[in-house]
Amino acid sequence: MNNMFWRNLDIPTRGAIKEHFKFPTLQQGHGVHWKYSPEQVFSMEWYTNFRDKVKFDGDPTVILFGCEKNQTNDYAHIDINETHKPVTMVPSAFNWVVGGSGSHMVWYDQYGVTEEALWHGPVSNTWTATDPRRHAPQAAIWKASTLTELTRLQVPTDHITLVNTGIAHRIELGAEDRWCFSIRPPFKDSDNWESYINMATGVIAD
Repeated sequence: MNNMFWRNLDIPTRGAIKEHFKFPTLQQGHGVHWKYSPEQVFSMEWYTNFRDKVKFDGDPTVILFGCEKNQTNDYAHIDINETHKPVTMVPSAFNWVVGGSGSHMVWYDQYGVTEEALWHGPVSNTWTATDPRRHAPQAAIWKASTLTELTRLQVPTDHITLVNTGIAHRIELGAEDRWCFSIRPPFKDSDNWESYINMATGVIAD
């Protein structure tokens, strides 16, 4: 299968979230998120199983994105690693969704636009409320209405999906609030879509 946008993994999410984890209060804005360590979010039995199946070095960051229903951002973006100098792209993430019925992750054609053309917007109150170190709300680089849609996916709730975050994308929100857990392994300069596929070798379902 030559799918450059997502790959479903044979890793169920049942039992992933630890029993006493409390979701934060949903805030207004696009791309609002919170960062956690795995032990803050996951049951150790589930996380140990995940680490046995997905091979990477070091401890990942778990990002929890909260999106209000019917609040689709006008801009598509790629994900960036702002702790790396210069700022670099994060090519992929291991995601699953809680809620969000009717929402889709949509990828767009970004032909002719290079990483050097990234637009890094100013810090806003929305961002400083959740992570004061952020420079910009992801990397909003194109008005989605000017782009050609390539494909879309309703990210599943019942299993992990490896998604390509290095191609311009956005979340089109439906009529239900959407939470997305995103597992981000430690970043390496050599990382790309293929290296993430290699991490998940053996558990790719399609």
